[in-house]
Amino acid sequence: MTQQKLSLGECIYISTKPIMRVYLILGTGFLLSKKGLLTPQMTKDISTLVVNALLPCLAFNKIVTYISYKDIKMIGIIVLTSMIIYTLGLLGGVLVYFGFKTEPKFFYGLLFCSSCTNISDLTISIMQSEGLQAIFTTEQLGKGVSYAVIFMSVQNFCLMNLGLMTIPYYDVKDDLEKEDTPEEDTKSLQKTITSEHTVGSGDESFASEELDSEEIEEAQIAERQENFNQRRHRKASISSVLTRPFTNSGLASGVDRTTELVKEYSIVSKVKTGDFDVSKPMDLYAEHPSENIDHKTKTESVPEMETKGQTFSEWCYKHKLGWLYYILINFKRPCSVATVLGLLCALVPWLRILFVKQSGFHIHQGPDNAPVLSVFMDFTLYISQASVPIALLLLGGTIAKIDLNKLDYKFLKAAVVLNIYRLCVMPIIGIAFVNRLVTIGWLDKGDAIQRLSLVMTFAVPSATACIYFTAMFTPVTGPQIQMACLGSVYIVAYLMFFVTLAVVLTYTIKHDLGY
Repeated sequence: MTQQKLSLGECIYISTKPIMRVYLILGTGFLLSKKGLLTPQMTKDISTLVVNALLPCLAFNKIVTYISYKDIKMIGIIVLTSMIIYTLGLLGGVLVYFGFKTEPKFFYGLLFCSSCTNISDLTISIMQSEGLQAIFTTEQLGKGVSYAVIFMSVQNFCLMNLGLMTIPYYDVKDDLEKEDTPEEDTKSLQKTITSEHTVGSGDESFASEELDSEEIEEAQIAERQENFNQRRHRKASISSVLTRPFTNSGLASGVDRTTELVKEYSIVSKVKTGDFDVSKPMDLYAEHPSENIDHKTKTESVPEMETKGQTFSEWCYKHKLGWLYYILINFKRPCSVATVLGLLCALVPWLRILFVKQSGFHIHQGPDNAPVLSVFMDFTLYISQASVPIALLLLGGTIAKIDLNKLDYKFLKAAVVLNIYRLCVMPIIGIAFVNRLVTIGWLDKGDAIQRLSLVMTFAVPSATACIYFTAMFTPVTGPQIQMACLGSVYIVAYLMFFVTLAVVLTYTIKHDLGY
């Protein structure tokens, strides 16, 4: 497409149109959640669908279609840019924490949300907008989406493979350890009393032991009944929502929606009882894992597979290579598999030509004059089209679950400053960084979509996953300080984001790209 000069008003319109579409989708998800049609359990189920099917298809399709061996340097630049973004975000979180002396129990959560960015849903949605087609071709925008997928893969590697998603846990770790101590003291005291009573009595000790065993058995039966009722309630959640009228009757007035979110995602009770080990790999097939992979393997996998998996993991832990096992096993996640396969097919020309046409290479085509394996590209494209809209709907629904009455207003000033840094200062640093890459020849000055993709990643708010991972490690009972502070960050971010991103896009399109 021939570059044409645009007026400032036209640049503003082109920049704001994609953002308006994002906010309309977010608003729809917000309303669905407020009306009780997007419950935490439904959000969890749909998120699992997105992570296990829709996003892997999106990753494979965009990488194979628009990435080739010629883009190896750009992939390296994306990795470098990601590390710079995480470092800048981490620095901002530290400065805000010590500058405002914020809540000590939200230190790690603050670092987590300040460093992780929403470089998938928002950036991909904007790249797929028809508004940008006024200045970019479909091919260019598709390439921009593929760059966003690479950014997303780098962040997923840091969160999942390196285990950084457990960072919010350290805000509550000390409290959990303190809570365990009285319980242990109580148990030891009970044992002492029981032993003394046993020494002082004969038949009475036998009767008390028999009574204790009966009480334990009754407690186990009650616990199994409670677990059964919980499972039955979860299975019925979707059907109950679908049959519920489109009214607000499903939500009682005054219900703490943030607590509702925490109740659905929190695994703190499992951590306290030892049923969940934070240091070991988590469930590979859920966006917000609630079980260790060893637990899932023991209950669901084939015995032969189970034996091999246990042997390898035990060998790693025995030789103090648990970290290596953690990294490798997380490559089995659907998104990781799709990304690795996509990069393999994209960077090897004789594999890529089986899926898409590639200049400079020839292979016999099918009867429809298309590559012989193009059916896989059709399949993944068709499935992936639902990925981003659904993800944005879930984001809107999640924001709706933040209870304004439960926000930490003492933290509000710090949240404003943090978002000014993230959404105003970091984009300035990003523009300067990208321009420097052009100056030293790392980026082609004429490749506008590369420059826009890099700049945009500096200008987006915190990742949606921060809400879920923080909820995972927030106790169900108590003040829930972590969720209150995090809610302040997100409310401020999405009040500012519309304006800040529009300014960044307008400046980049008009000034740096020369339109």
